Amino acid sequence: MLAESCLLINTYFCHNLLSFVFELQQLQQLQQREQSSTIAVAEFCVKDKIEHLPLHQILLSPFNAYHASKTGECARILYNAKAKGVIEVDARILIQNDVKLLVQAECESADFYLTSDSRSKRMYDVLKEEGKLSFDFTDIHTPYSAKFGILDFQNIPT
Repeated sequence: MLAESCLLINTYFCHNLLSFVFELQQLQQLQQREQSSTIAVAEFCVKDKIEHLPLHQILLSPFNAYHASKTGECARILYNAKAKGVIEVDARILIQNDVKLLVQAECESADFYLTSDSRSKRMYDVLKEEGKLSFDFTDIHTPYSAKFGILDFQNIPT
């Protein structure tokens, strides 16, 4: 396996991609590769056209049978957590795309999951506690410097 990091970008981030150019440039400096799921692309296309996505800059990862199998396992954990009152999740149809995207990020060995959907953090926390997820959850509402720190350019050793 290549010694590089992987970042899975969810739908909400795709919608706001152009407004977050600075964060992407910073991540590229860390030699990240941006990856998005075909699920996120499908959600994007509900309100916009695929031609408006910078597909030449994003590696698309198709949701496959392995992802589906692992998603079923994780959805079961989340349904049990909801039944026990551990978490509250919106009443949505069957398995939420959030769960699919989180599991796909794990299956693709993502190091970071970048999203503007703060609500999906509840599901992430339950699955992380159960040992199903190993990547870092990053909410774009958190300033870059608060998440990754600030480089001190004034005190660089010479």
